[in-house]
Amino acid sequence: MRIKSLFLFVVGNAAEIVTVMAQSGCKTVIDLVPLLDSSGSIGGTAWSKSVIPATQSLRGAMDISQAGVHMGLVEFSDDGQVVVALGDPASYDDSALRTRIAKMPFLGSGTDATAGFDAVRGMLPKRRSGVPLVVPYFSDGRPNDRSTALNSAALLR
Repeated sequence: MRIKSLFLFVVGNAAEIVTVMAQSGCKTVIDLVPLLDSSGSIGGTAWSKSVIPATQSLRGAMDISQAGVHMGLVEFSDDGQVVVALGDPASYDDSALRTRIAKMPFLGSGTDATAGFDAVRGMLPKRRSGVPLVVPYFSDGRPNDRSTALNSAALLR
């Protein structure tokens, strides 16, 4: 059976978890869209000292290229914000992706994971046909509305 989509729900220290994920590296062709919690509980210091470096580590472990891994990026707080869309040339240009990650702003408000999943869903028309979608969800806690967030995540299949 071929995997069409994979969702990783990660709660905890993103830097430690991504380091473990990144150590194995990824040479598989996937469309990867990390969904990052940028709510107030994360805090600006943790955002700049943990979340940004962890996201850079994940990027660095991937074969980011036109023929390899394409990496979109979405952060959420009170709304979902697409940092890099699938189909955007930055999604398969490692240097451009590194710059976009480094410049991701800390949003610092609510935890509307549903808006984040909806933002990911909005970029699906640009994903590559026949390529598995992997959406790791990184958060330090519960979304504002868990049931709605889970329903929105399920729509990504």
